[in-house]
Amino acid sequence: MPQFFRKDTPGYWDRYPAHIADMGKVMAASGLTPATLHVMGEPGDESAPAALIFTMAPGAVIDRHAHKCERFELILEGSLHVEDTVLGPGD
Repeated sequence: MPQFFRKDTPGYWDRYPAHIADMGKVMAASGLTPATLHVMGEPGDESAPAALIFTMAPGAVIDRHAHKCERFELILEGSLHVEDTVLGPGD
């Protein structure tokens, strides 16, 4: 049976599988809260695809960094400035 979540559902935020439970602390330290992680598969499967959902305050900056995995970003609200490009909802 599929599960449906709304961002105001109790327990929606701060969902992290046990093997990356510290991710909540990392997100909080970076000011990227509230945040939550949805695993597409078994929560304990470290190779399962996952979606990290987080919020950023207006004017927030994330330093340039890299990931060891493929990833994509989807802007739901507001905008994101990446070098000379401004991304908005749906980009």
